[in-house]
Amino acid sequence: MKDNVKGVGIGIIVLGVIGYLMVMANIAMMAMGAMGGSQQWISEFEREFGADAARAIAYGSQWVGIILNVIGSAALIFGGLQMMRRRSWGLCVATCFLAMVPCWGCCCLGIPLGAFGLYLLFNDEVKQSFNAAA
Repeated sequence: MKDNVKGVGIGIIVLGVIGYLMVMANIAMMAMGAMGGSQQWISEFEREFGADAARAIAYGSQWVGIILNVIGSAALIFGGLQMMRRRSWGLCVATCFLAMVPCWGCCCLGIPLGAFGLYLLFNDEVKQSFNAAA
């Protein structure tokens, strides 16, 4: 069981890296002017508030999403590293919950990794290995 914790930690790190790659792709799409499915949303705002305000709201909300994804991905990478080293049991539990939120890179990886990580972390043998490593 203790060895599986390292594997889950590596998986969570990979999830964080995927999140960073998706942020980079989003920034590149913004730089090229591709707004995706938000064009209809912008059109509705343009009628209400004007073109400049609509674009400012659209780009502002995208930047807020990018910043949150960068913070979340960094937390996943840091928590995955701590899990591999068997340090900060509470932080590792929080990281597993964070991995299960379907916002960081690939939710089809995050949900099973986070759930299996929680299953492992609440095992008494694994919990004791975290205390011994401290």
